[in-house]
Amino acid sequence: MTAAIRYLSKTGNTKKLADEIAYMAKSPALSIDSSLTEPVDVLFVGAAIYKGKLDPKMAAFLNNLDPSFVPRVAVFGTSVSGKSVHPLVVKALADKSIQVLDEKFDARGKMMFMAKKHPTVVDMANVVAFAVRVMATKI
Repeated sequence: MTAAIRYLSKTGNTKKLADEIAYMAKSPALSIDSSLTEPVDVLFVGAAIYKGKLDPKMAAFLNNLDPSFVPRVAVFGTSVSGKSVHPLVVKALADKSIQVLDEKFDARGKMMFMAKKHPTVVDMANVVAFAVRVMATKI
């Protein structure tokens, strides 16, 4: 199975998770500024909640995804509040013919003095396990 990893990370938390997925999937973790250049079986999308919603750059990235390049999306993300970004990604892709996998990965993120030790070593191990399960899923 082929995979790509794209993320938006303002504080570095989501990038840390993306890097772990990239190592397992043998595909580089790139920011959403890097467009996809070839079709993949699954796109891992790393995002965070900013002021209760998706960052406008992430929303634009998702809106521009081509279903012929990306049939499936696996969502991972971080949030200081502990809320999942998954429903926001599902909503953003609702009008596209792109399957958003039900399984997702969420981790707490650190910001300034809040949740200073996140994401944790356990989060890193769990995001790798998430990626292994996604990659093992039959198309």
